Amino acid sequence: LEVSVLSQRLVGRHGVNPRLSLEVALRVRLIRTSDDAELYSMYPRYDGGCQKLTEWAANHGQSLRTELDHAYRELSERIAEKTSSGAGQGSLAMK
Repeated sequence: LEVSVLSQRLVGRHGVNPRLSLEVALRVRLIRTSDDAELYSMYPRYDGGCQKLTEWAANHGQSLRTELDHAYRELSERIAEKTSSGAGQGSLAMK
């Protein structure tokens, strides 16, 4: 299983202390090691809560770290569900 982080960023409008939301985008591929064939791929994305920049940065970025932990936990659960639900059923061979 190969997981790549395509982006991890705060997005929103420009300005003074704008409201920003966390966005995380991944690329997930299940690769057969015997011949490097890609058996399955997906591009899960997380769009999180919205806060002002100063709120994300407060307490040495604690709010951002907490949201990142939540994002990766949620994404991991989705990946595990998608990749394990098809095991042995042939659905992992579909892209």
